[in-house]
Amino acid sequence: MQWNERTARVLLAMVASVGDSQLHEHLNAGGATAVVEALLSRRSTLRRSATYLKRLPNDPGTAVQQALDVSQECRAHVVIPGDDLWPDALNDLQARCPWVMWMRGVPRSQNVKPEYSVAMVGARAATNYGTTMAHEIAANLAGEGVVIVSGGAFGIDTAAHRGALAAQGVTIAVLANGIDQVYPVGNTSLLHAVMATGVVMTELPPGMHPTRQGFLARNRLIAALGGATLVVEAAARSGSASTVTRALELGRDVMAVPGPVTSMMSVGTHELIRDGATLVTSADDVRELLNPW
Repeated sequence: MQWNERTARVLLAMVASVGDSQLHEHLNAGGATAVVEALLSRRSTLRRSATYLKRLPNDPGTAVQQALDVSQECRAHVVIPGDDLWPDALNDLQARCPWVMWMRGVPRSQNVKPEYSVAMVGARAATNYGTTMAHEIAANLAGEGVVIVSGGAFGIDTAAHRGALAAQGVTIAVLANGIDQVYPVGNTSLLHAVMATGVVMTELPPGMHPTRQGFLARNRLIAALGGATLVVEAAARSGSASTVTRALELGRDVMAVPGPVTSMMSVGTHELIRDGATLVTSADDVRELLNPW
């Protein structure tokens, strides 16, 4: 294969670790093509080069071409930094910025580079109260042009995506698996509806299945793509906590919706509010934080 910036980054997505600061520096200095050619010729000075060599497919060129072919078959865009469709907000992740992104749907500039966006996350085992609040807030915001970012999971994620779609707005679903798969399978129709007007995206190559580590890594992308993060429901130990942590590291505002004190699904959001998150009871509160003027 003739390596170029795009094909090289696809190979790096197959083998490289998220957050490799030295690799990030090498990419900035010489580009992905030079990094991959040095790795394949065993001349790489990366500290993790031995690990990456072990992860290499038997035929790297063929593996990358197959990934590109599968991407084309499912009408996915393979997007790298510098492309018009690259979400500039991801650059805020610096060394933890993804090497490449796969996108399915309608990836227009205003969809992936919105003036205003909100990441909405929360419990998978959401209550009726939580899903109602998430749906109403998402619909109200999306109806006024705010892009709703979430993870496509059951519970609060589903309610947020559905709220945005009900208002004929734009929503982004960030997956923790390859772009050729729809996960969870129970949300297949929802995610295809997201693709009809918005975008489903992932940093993982086709064929990759979801893992716990993949979900945690995915949460940093959700936090980066949102101008602020809103947690609607969360138990004491919630996966939303990692999204909140990443949002705070990026200097993003964190908001939380209070719930009944008798509900275990309110423990996490109440802790966030006690720790300084902005209390939100409606879309108006979110709008005020996004645009105080």
